Amino acid sequence: AVEAVSDVVIGLPDEALAVVMTTWALAYLMKPDRVAFRETLAAASTTRPIAWISGEGRGVVDLFADVDVPSDDQGMMASVLGLTVFRDGQFDARVLGFVHPHGNWLDWRA
Repeated sequence: AVEAVSDVVIGLPDEALAVVMTTWALAYLMKPDRVAFRETLAAASTTRPIAWISGEGRGVVDLFADVDVPSDDQGMMASVLGLTVFRDGQFDARVLGFVHPHGNWLDWRA
């Protein structure tokens, strides 16, 4: 994922908005590789804007590590639904909401 994402994003047509989406995928990477994934998107954004929509568990995306994540009435910890927009190597990250890990509910906060 870390090695391929840049080539995929850069290979998209120029008129297309590059959107990368991860849902419970980064959790399978080691923590340094998760950071490298984000850094790779930032580096690729020097050639075009990139939007990253992430639905990952608490602490998986370092940009949202300090977010207070709710759980439902059955004790299921929500995943963080985030949007990070990369442009010219910089990024703006925001929490859109919280989502059940299997999509049973969405708590929209944006």
